[in-house]
Amino acid sequence: MKKSIINLLLILIVSTAFSQQLKVGFESGFAFYNMKDLKSINSDLQNSLTFETKIVADYPPYLYYSPGLYVSWEKFNVGIHTTLNSTGSRISSKDYSGQYGFDTRVFSFAPSIYVDALIVPLQNKLNLYFSTEIGAIFSSLALDERLVLYDEVLIDESFDFYALNYFIEPGLKLDYQFNDIFSAAFNMSYLVQFGDNAYEANDIGTFYYKQNAIKPEWNSLRIGLALHLTIPRANN
Repeated sequence: MKKSIINLLLILIVSTAFSQQLKVGFESGFAFYNMKDLKSINSDLQNSLTFETKIVADYPPYLYYSPGLYVSWEKFNVGIHTTLNSTGSRISSKDYSGQYGFDTRVFSFAPSIYVDALIVPLQNKLNLYFSTEIGAIFSSLALDERLVLYDEVLIDESFDFYALNYFIEPGLKLDYQFNDIFSAAFNMSYLVQFGDNAYEANDIGTFYYKQNAIKPEWNSLRIGLALHLTIPRANN
């Protein structure tokens, strides 16, 4: 995947010397993550504790960020994306006797190859595109648990896990071209993760819970806005 993206980047650079236009963009929006297994761990942990706790956050929808570089033709675009995703959870309890916290942070870095194609021009300057991207998704999972009772630290543990999987993300893009340089788009897509790699740590191996290997679960609906800057080709 890394070699494919580097090769595509070289193609994009070379293409700008011919009739295509180079376009740069930035997209951000909300992703509605799955994280079913991690949510189950939170629920079981909370039920197993002998004191009252509260789940402050349980892998809520969160912002994603995605810069991109494209070569633009009249009716389609080809390029590369890099998307950053994150979410997390917190279980906490605090009273006069002490405090407890179990924090989880999930992050991913996802380089990909992106293609979109014009479906239909809706009206002047407004166009509907079908888009898809395919790439690798590098995930990290950080777990932190801490229990303090009457100023004595009884539990203070941290674990870091990593995983590599792949994804495809089809979607629709509603694009409005303000002028020859600037455009904006409303995007709606769904990320489908594939691959069987579970979270692993160098010191303890695969992350198992109830005899099941815990894997990243980035499958999600994504809704976002993008801004694009088209760099016109130089006149010969």
